[in-house]
Amino acid sequence: MEGDGSLDINEKALLDYLDVHSPAGQNLSDLVASVSELLKVQEDSYLKTIRTLIRALETKDRYTAQHSSRVAYFSHKLGEHIGLSEKMQRKLRYGAIMHDLGKIGVPDNILNKPSGFEADEYNTIKRHPDGLKGTETPLLSRIVTIADTWDAMVGDRVYRKAIPRDKALEILEREQNMGQWDPELLRSFMDMIRSGDEKLAKDIEAINHGEEPAEG
Repeated sequence: MEGDGSLDINEKALLDYLDVHSPAGQNLSDLVASVSELLKVQEDSYLKTIRTLIRALETKDRYTAQHSSRVAYFSHKLGEHIGLSEKMQRKLRYGAIMHDLGKIGVPDNILNKPSGFEADEYNTIKRHPDGLKGTETPLLSRIVTIADTWDAMVGDRVYRKAIPRDKALEILEREQNMGQWDPELLRSFMDMIRSGDEKLAKDIEAINHGEEPAEG
């Protein structure tokens, strides 16, 4: 529930359920436990659907394997770094893991092309539904854009080898005020990467092996 008192669809459905099914005088701790279990089941169902779609995408683009998980990880770390609420973090997690699903509709000959794109092919890849850029896009989208770009730069792609970390930071530094990015968010991300410790590298290694990063 947001601070303005508004309810999202899931919260309203949950309150309706409790209104019908909660017996008078039910122990509060039992009620809270029931609610938590319902929410966990719902979230697990969402994630299973998302992962099924991601697997379908990975059959089209071999460079997508674990890319979506890494983008979700970097997005989460940036959201944490700038102090997003837990609710916003959950939305960010779902959005980041799904960010490349649009590739399902991109022809394979464009998606896996080993050379540079022709003008019309490039327009197909970069198209935004509403033509938005920089701070015109929603906050969570801006976060995912930065995380997505970073992972694409420092990883091998079909058309080039990975860019070294320090070189990638130099490129972002030069481009931060060119209109494509949210400059403040990009600076926060670069600060986060520069101050990244050994755990960040271990987390990415775990993701690359299809594992969840260790807590803590």
